[in-house]
Formats: sequence, C-alpha cells, structure tokens
Amino acid sequence: MSFGKPDRSGVLFVVNAIPRTLSPLVRPYMQDQNGYPLYLLDHSVVHTGTVVPQALWSPQNVNDFRQHVSDASLQMPIFFTHTNGTLGLSLSDAANGRYQTLRDAREQAQLGGKVTTHIRILVCGAFSLVSLRRTCR
Repeated sequence: MSFGKPDRSGVLFVVNAIPRTLSPLVRPYMQDQNGYPLYLLDHSVVHTGTVVPQALWSPQNVNDFRQHVSDASLQMPIFFTHTNGTLGLSLSDAANGRYQTLRDAREQAQLGGKVTTHIRILVCGAFSLVSLRRTCR
C-alpha cells in the first residue's frame, strides 16, 4: 500500500504483515483506518534538498555473498526519519552525534540480533567511499 505524505513531499510505502520472526521486534510505523498495524517499507521522495547519489552495493566475493545474502535473515529497513516527518541525516550531524530529533532516537535499531553494525554509504562521483561507523553500547 502507499500513502501520500500530508506535506506532499513524497509517498510512504507500507505493508500490513511482516515475518513472524520480526513481529515482536519491529514497531508499526502507523495504523490503517481499522487500527491494524502498518510497517514502513520504503519512501518515495518528491521534494528534496541536497541528495548525494549512491551506488548500489553488491557482494564482491563468495564470503560476502554468503554472509550478507544467502545466510542472512531479511530485516526491515532502517530510515533516518525525524519526528517532524522529514527524511535524512546530514553527514555533519551523524559524525557529531546529533541525532536527538530522529524518530525513536533513544530506541535500539533492530539489527537482526546484533548489537553493532557498519553503515556504508557508497557515493558516486568525486568521492569513492564514505564509511560512517557508530557503535551502540
């Protein structure tokens, strides 16, 4: 299902069911008109500020494929959404720990049973690779 955002800045794509293994861990993003939970799957952004084009990651070897694809459990996506509904986080804010206005900023992200993760942002053009690493404790 999809819903237009009230400020006309884009569209939200939601699903009404997720795998049972994720159900107790993932909070619904919103509810439908009957009160049933809806889970955020993706955004389509119409009005944007500066957007850094990113390259799609793909495994470079058999071990990467095994670890991140064939032996991995599907997880719901993680978005950097602010409490006012805007999407995105500046590199400066991320690097300086300014996350207080993010939705559920004090909640642990669901990382499939892991307590840390690496977020890799592959940037096209003049930059080769920007890697943002934050360890949660």
